[in-house]
Amino acid sequence: MEARILEAALIQFGKGGVKKTTIEDIARQADVDRVTVYRRISSRDDVVRAVMTREMESMLAELDAISVHNNDVHTLVADIVVTVITRWHTRSPTGCWHWNRTACSPNSPPMADPRSRCRWQRQPP
Repeated sequence: MEARILEAALIQFGKGGVKKTTIEDIARQADVDRVTVYRRISSRDDVVRAVMTREMESMLAELDAISVHNNDVHTLVADIVVTVITRWHTRSPTGCWHWNRTACSPNSPPMADPRSRCRWQRQPP
């Protein structure tokens, strides 16, 4: 049940952002009652921590497995970089949220707030 809640939280974070996601949103996404989320994971902050911990542990396990199969340092570094970038794109919330680099390019039209030029955008699946 906890894995289901954490997966739902990750999806919700992708849909509305971490700050805007509520326990109710997570419960709805996981198709459980809000009380169930609170019983399994006591607070919203704990949900965020648990999701981050789960994703980091998964990433570190994947990177550890790479080091076992590589004897050459150059190949090891290349495999790690490729794995991190690929995972960032494929394991980001909902699997379809990517950094929109074109929105950050020097050729982007000027905006009132330059910080708003770089943003997350939903990419088609």
